[in-house]
Amino acid sequence: MELLDGVSLADYILSQSEKKHRVKEEVVWNILTQLCAALRYLHDVKRIVHRDLAPANILIDSDFNIKLADFGLAKRFGTNSVSVMKSFVGTILYSCPEIVQSQPYTNKADIWSLGCIIYEIMTLRQPFSASNPLSIAKKIVDGEYIPIPDDYYSPLLLDTVRKCMTADPKYRPNITEICQLMVDVLMAQLDFMREKDNLSSMEIKQLKERLKSFEGPTTTGFKGFSTSEAQQQAMMATQNLNRTNNNFGGGQSSQIKSPYSQYNGIPKQSPAAFGQQTQLDFLQHTYSNNTQTPVNVNEDNLRPLSGTDSDPIAMFLGTINKLHFLANSLPPSLNKDHRLIQVETFYKEIFCHSQREAIGKSGHIIKVEINKLHACSREIISCGGGVHQGNATVLRNITYEKLNQQIEDLLREHNFY
Repeated sequence: MELLDGVSLADYILSQSEKKHRVKEEVVWNILTQLCAALRYLHDVKRIVHRDLAPANILIDSDFNIKLADFGLAKRFGTNSVSVMKSFVGTILYSCPEIVQSQPYTNKADIWSLGCIIYEIMTLRQPFSASNPLSIAKKIVDGEYIPIPDDYYSPLLLDTVRKCMTADPKYRPNITEICQLMVDVLMAQLDFMREKDNLSSMEIKQLKERLKSFEGPTTTGFKGFSTSEAQQQAMMATQNLNRTNNNFGGGQSSQIKSPYSQYNGIPKQSPAAFGQQTQLDFLQHTYSNNTQTPVNVNEDNLRPLSGTDSDPIAMFLGTINKLHFLANSLPPSLNKDHRLIQVETFYKEIFCHSQREAIGKSGHIIKVEINKLHACSREIISCGGGVHQGNATVLRNITYEKLNQQIEDLLREHNFY
């Protein structure tokens, strides 16, 4: 059995709900397409119905790959397309109306559960909830749930979820029909993966060509270049890379676009393309103005920097990076460390509180709080004029010195360094 290093989809939804972050549409499409691929394999190839599809039974690994788990209630159905089952199984919150009414059901029961799961990802709440199981069952049978607001997600995604949650199984699509609804998204995803693979291959080829130019007979395996020769090598390699980018239709600012950006009107960048600046770009920027008259600086007037502590800007950005890593980059957990809760609260307070302040004062608050934290001040944390009442108990009697020590301990525990 495969050992999965990750969290369940239920933990992911809980984490997003605690942070009050709506899941981006490209993430929803990513989860939905992977689940559809898994269900198509189960229904059409293996002729198996999962019958207990729920967020707790869907696992996410470190690369955000989706894995279906808990096949304890799964059942193989016959070759007949109308093959039905009758036993009541699964979680009632994600059970289809025909199961709730103890009627025969088919593999379309998994489609209903899929719609409920995607609904919960988009709204961060379960579609059917009530004080007792009878009220939940009545809402499921009646198909009574709060519609998803159409101000954030595309009509295609909303329509796909609505069709999955069709109460009448006769009009509920099967997995093949669901995939047909998503054919544009699936094709865009294939194009995105192909372009990403082509760009990676081209970059590897460019790097190999550059390495060949540095080969030499010396013991180190490299030959030396003068400044002018290094400039020429950098410029030639950069021009080749720019021509490569132009082949993908992006010109000098070419980037791989997310395959899902066209469905919500918001331009997005893929993780591989976002913020990417290669060494060639750096060399081009460094040597592009080599015709200008050089500036002579007396070395006696230069002050060496020894580490981030000597550079206030590097210190400031480094501290913010540590806080951001602990507050937003760690996987969700049901049993959260109290130290991590304090760090997340401090992070939210200094930034959210600053957004409510005047524009001219917000930056000053962040600067003061970060400097106190880095200096390990023994003052009680005030977060720019007072902690909010809801978080008062979290940061009560906590000094900047203690919080800084907790941050360093957490960073070492989570392999930040």
